[in-house]
Amino acid sequence: MMTKDQFRPNWSSPPGATISSLLKKKSITLESFGRKIGLSDTKIKSLLCGDTQIDKSLALKLEESLGASSDFWLRREQQYREDLKWENSEESKNLEDIFWLNDIPYKEMISHGWIEKVQEKKDIARQCLDFFEVKHSKDWYNIYSQYLAKVMFKTSLTFESQATATLAWLKKGEKEANNRNLQEWNPEKFKITLTDIRKLTRVKSPSDFIPELQKLCDSCGVAFVIIKAPKGCSASGATKFIDDNRALILQSIRYRSDDHFWFTFFHEAGHLLLHKKTDIFLETQNLQKEKEEEEANLFAEEIIIPPQMKKDLYQLQANNHRKIMRFAKKIGVSPGLVVGQMQHLKIIENDRMNFLKTRYSWL
Repeated sequence: MMTKDQFRPNWSSPPGATISSLLKKKSITLESFGRKIGLSDTKIKSLLCGDTQIDKSLALKLEESLGASSDFWLRREQQYREDLKWENSEESKNLEDIFWLNDIPYKEMISHGWIEKVQEKKDIARQCLDFFEVKHSKDWYNIYSQYLAKVMFKTSLTFESQATATLAWLKKGEKEANNRNLQEWNPEKFKITLTDIRKLTRVKSPSDFIPELQKLCDSCGVAFVIIKAPKGCSASGATKFIDDNRALILQSIRYRSDDHFWFTFFHEAGHLLLHKKTDIFLETQNLQKEKEEEEANLFAEEIIIPPQMKKDLYQLQANNHRKIMRFAKKIGVSPGLVVGQMQHLKIIENDRMNFLKTRYSWL
């Protein structure tokens, strides 16, 4: 994974770096060096890190102790201060922001309408920084490096190909969540509300059930958001708490059948109810097997097929679609979800009864 320090060029190094190199080359200890030029240990450390400036008097002492001319040390000091001034200038930061664009899926962000299409790279960089709500790219690394570590911890994402696209997708989900009028997070109410949400699995059109699903989630403090994932983001779903009182379930449109869509939703709901608020859960094809994922899977399975009905599920005949439809109606879910569970449990092959699944068309 690329880090902030790997990304940012080393525009300037203090004269202390040259001093350290010469001390090592000449096998001179810091103590003896300090005694020779008349500086305390604290002052020596300040000199090496660039906090103490080299004046003419100190340059002469460095010439005597290390061999390079006093003019060399004065020029070295002047160059460092000029480089430092450049590094802290707005012009330097703008250039750094343009370099940062190489790690950001800005073309996808433009094509999805997340940022406006502009011509100049510096203007694209500014749009991306505004999207992530930071002032400069170094702020992005400071803030999102920890966020990124949480996202990548339980997956096999690589920084270059997937991670920043995933961060952009998650950020867009948060932005959409902030536009929703949520009640405070109420886990007890959410658990009860899942019974009503479960009934929506029998509604075939997303345009009909999504508004109702969002309304029910809003009432429990959960923002349910669907965002098409940009290229490089392989996620089908994600769960996180925006703050102590608001949660987010984010899904992409990667899966178009009702069994995959609803299993992902109930899986994410399981994370909210079962696991820590500080965790970020990301569902990808590269997901590592973790206890939390197994628990969320079991939660989703038991929402779809209540444990007391599991025995009846195993008794369904693989070639009798009418019995499957009657069973689905009896337990109150869509036939596609029953088929999905039968396939998952190896009751039927993955190519059987797929005509009972509803295929969604996403606008």
